[in-house]
Amino acid sequence: MNSISVSSYFDLAQLGMSVVMLSYGAQLVRNNRVAGPDLLAFVIYQLTLGSILSDISQIYTALMTAAGASQSVFDYLDRKPVHKPNGTLQPQEFRGEIEFNSVSLVYPARPDEIALQNITFKIEPGQTCAFVGPSGSGKSSCINLLERFYDPSGGTILIDGREIHDYDHKYLHKKIAMVGQEPILFNRTIKENIIYAISDNDENNIRDDAAVIHAAEEANAHGFVTDLVNGYNTKCGQRGGHLSGGQKQRISIARAIIRKPTILLLDEATSALDPVNERLIQDALFYNKDKQEQRTVLISAHRLSTIERCDKIFVIHKGHLIEQGTHEELMENSNGIYQELVRRQKMDIDSC
Repeated sequence: MNSISVSSYFDLAQLGMSVVMLSYGAQLVRNNRVAGPDLLAFVIYQLTLGSILSDISQIYTALMTAAGASQSVFDYLDRKPVHKPNGTLQPQEFRGEIEFNSVSLVYPARPDEIALQNITFKIEPGQTCAFVGPSGSGKSSCINLLERFYDPSGGTILIDGREIHDYDHKYLHKKIAMVGQEPILFNRTIKENIIYAISDNDENNIRDDAAVIHAAEEANAHGFVTDLVNGYNTKCGQRGGHLSGGQKQRISIARAIIRKPTILLLDEATSALDPVNERLIQDALFYNKDKQEQRTVLISAHRLSTIERCDKIFVIHKGHLIEQGTHEELMENSNGIYQELVRRQKMDIDSC
C-alpha cells in the first residue's frame, strides 16, 4: 500500500506541474515572450523527463525491496558450519553396510532433551529395513544422522566398517539419496526436476531420456506423467504446486533413484500415496531385488503396511531401540510395542 500511495502522489504532483507549466507557458506565448514551437518542445522534454524519473522511482523501490530480501541470503552464505566435513575417504567399492554402535543424539536447539540414546543395530548390504514407532520417537533422527545433518553426541556410525565422518562429504552424498515427506520441486519441467541432482561431470552421466523414463517407471510416475499434455516437459510450478502430493513424492523418488544410490533413505516418502500405488513402488523399488542393482533401503514410516515385508524392522520408542526383527518375529511378542501399533492401526482401518 505504501508504494502505491507514493506512486499516486507522484502522478498527482506531475499532473499539477503540467497544468501550471501549460498555464504559465500560454501566458508567455500571448505576451510574445516565448515562441509557440519552443513551448511545445519544452513540454515534450518535460513529459519525457517525468516518465524517466517515474521509472527511476519504481526501480529504486524494487532495489530496496531486493536488498532487504538478499540480506538473509548473504547471511546464509556467510554462515560457517560448526562441524566442518574434513573426511577424505573415497573407496572404489561402496557396499552400503550400516552400523550404529551405542549412538546417542542431543539436538543443539534442545540440549535438555535426548533424541536418541544408546542405539545399536546393524544393516547388511542390500537389505530393506525400517524404523517404526510413535511420533517423536527418534525415527527421523536416525536418518538425519546418516545424512550428516547432525553428528552424534555419543557413539559411532559405521558405513562399510569405516566411521561416517571419514568419508569425503561430496562422495558420501553421491552414494546416499534421501526422499522426505514434503519433497521440494522447482519451477522447472518434470524431466529437469528428475535430473536436477546429476552434475555434468557425474561418472554415470545418466541424463538421457531412457534413464529418466526408467527412474520414473520404478517410482510409478511414468503413467501419470505421460497422461499430462506436455508429458515430461510439463512445468511443476513453484514448489511443485501444479502437482498433487502423491505425484510430487513419486517425482522425488525418481529424482533419488536416477542417481543409482547405494543407500536410499525414505522418510515418510510414500505417505501421500494410495495403497495401490504404494504397493507398486514397493514391488519395483524395495522387493524386486533380482531385477535391480544392490541397494540398501532404510524406511521411516507410520503406515505399517509399508514395511511388513522388510528384512528387518527397528522399533524405536522415546529415543530407545526397544525391538528389532522381521514382521513375523515382532508379532510373536504379545507384549511388544510393534504388535500394539499394528493392532491400533487395524482398529482404525476397521472403524473407517
